[in-house]
Amino acid sequence: MRTVLQLILGLALVALLSSCAGINKLELMESAELSDGWNDIVANGAYCSDGTDYNFSVKPGDPAKALLFLQGGGGCWNGMMCHPDLNPTYSINLRNDNPENMNGIFDFENRNNPFRNHTVIYIPYCTADVHLGSRVGQYTVPRLENFPGGEFEINHMGYPNAKMALDWVYEHLTNPSEFMVAGSSAGSVAVPVYAALIKDHYASARVIGLGDASGGYRGSNFNPFEVWGIGDVLDQSPRFGSINRDGLGFYELFIAAGQRGDIVLGSFDTKEDSVQKQFMTALGQDSESLFPTLKANLADISNQTSNFSYFVADGSFHTILLRPQFYSLTESGVSFLEWFEELMYTGSAENVVCESCN
Repeated sequence: MRTVLQLILGLALVALLSSCAGINKLELMESAELSDGWNDIVANGAYCSDGTDYNFSVKPGDPAKALLFLQGGGGCWNGMMCHPDLNPTYSINLRNDNPENMNGIFDFENRNNPFRNHTVIYIPYCTADVHLGSRVGQYTVPRLENFPGGEFEINHMGYPNAKMALDWVYEHLTNPSEFMVAGSSAGSVAVPVYAALIKDHYASARVIGLGDASGGYRGSNFNPFEVWGIGDVLDQSPRFGSINRDGLGFYELFIAAGQRGDIVLGSFDTKEDSVQKQFMTALGQDSESLFPTLKANLADISNQTSNFSYFVADGSFHTILLRPQFYSLTESGVSFLEWFEELMYTGSAENVVCESCN
């Protein structure tokens, strides 16, 4: 891993000068009516899967440098997975959600946190549609032992909810020079889509997208265009015009977003991510090993984009960005934090693959 300290210092100086030319943190707080620390922003007309109210959160910092984080939390596409009383495979609402309790890149007391001084926009997740849906899902559950069955609905409204946050961003961050879009698990799937939308809006900004723990999904046994209505969000950018709407591998979103070469993209996965393997089974994929499909997806993205880097660690744990291990993980002699910073500050990083993967 090459040393990036000088470049980091240079970019920090450029960002400082840029922020001086625009508004500063205090001016952002005043204009957007924010307090220091986390602020919950009520999103009127936005709802979770169960119809409860939705909000996103903002932590003000340097307006020239922004982080938009898409929370993870499962997903569903049939009655047995989606019914809220039948061990649902997703987060139903935001009752237990609080970014102040999170670690990793949300540990803003850590001096090594590259986002310590950023303006942070946190988009929580409670719609079971990887933040991309725009439809009310109608499902049926058969009569079961101790369960009457029947029809029910849930709100797959991930895109309208996220759009509320994007509208706030576009209103209050007028000229960011650096914009990181990151997401874990289900949020990772949506990273290339929202990175593309942000790049389309802020043409001169350096936009980086980092997907955390969704790299192994090769195909699916359902059509997300039909079940979740993801066409609405993809229609917002011409980058996704060639996406096959009869079937979609989530990795294809990275390819479509990255083909122009104007967005830096990256991914993190573990060799045998246990959560991804569970959802691979639900998607109708062979889940004996994650690595073959992960390897195929990474190769396809790399071959069809010019600014994509990946980090594959040994093990089966799920996600890295909100874990303390964000700062300590080392794979094959490479620090993940250093790899992440190199991708963030230089636009590329050497691919890392665990020794046992080879």
